[in-house]
Amino acid sequence: MKRRCYTGLLLFLTLFLLTNFSGCKPDDDINWTRHEYMNDYSRYLLFDQGTTWVYERSTDQVLDTIRVTKVERDTAIISGGGNTLHYEYGSWEAISNRDNYHYKLHRYLPLPKLESGILSATDTIFSRYYLEKSKDGDYAGLSCTFIYPLTKTELSTGDLYKTLYIETLDTLTISKIEYREVIVFEVTNDATFTYDEGNFLSGGRVRYYYAPDIGIVRRKHMTENVTWDLIYSK
Repeated sequence: MKRRCYTGLLLFLTLFLLTNFSGCKPDDDINWTRHEYMNDYSRYLLFDQGTTWVYERSTDQVLDTIRVTKVERDTAIISGGGNTLHYEYGSWEAISNRDNYHYKLHRYLPLPKLESGILSATDTIFSRYYLEKSKDGDYAGLSCTFIYPLTKTELSTGDLYKTLYIETLDTLTISKIEYREVIVFEVTNDATFTYDEGNFLSGGRVRYYYAPDIGIVRRKHMTENVTWDLIYSK
């Protein structure tokens, strides 16, 4: 009698295992779809076309008015290896009324190829945004000035310089205007910052101060005592 019970129990377990696991493929649990949105970081990086910033240089009170001429925001859909990534990104372009330089803040694409298996469903994707400065006959340079999510860990940008997240300030007052939640980055050698126009000298350690819904409120050279402060925006 006991032998018949054991036989019946063994048959039941065998059928249970076959029913629940025979239809699974080994890689079913590694295929994924994920969405990466800019979320609150878009408040620091993207603005309406026509947005205008007026900056003042600390050394001689020279003004520079920069106006946004183009804004883009889109979502790239990248597939590979059975996985799909929806990645939101944006950019703006602007022009200086003082010296006709063109500025562009943008994220470099393409993103990692998913079929390579380098990116998993839970890996953090760090978005590196670059400020580019140029005009006809003069390509001043390109510098990574914002990386999110924010981290104190030193991240590679693939460049000879480094971009470091320094801190987030609760408040920062410039020209009697108080800005909140200001994110500060430092670029160890910023090709876009000219600190001596007469001798065409650029580069060196520069800090960027970003305020939400405003953009860059300060660019400060850390060794040459030259700062561009935002005094007006609309």
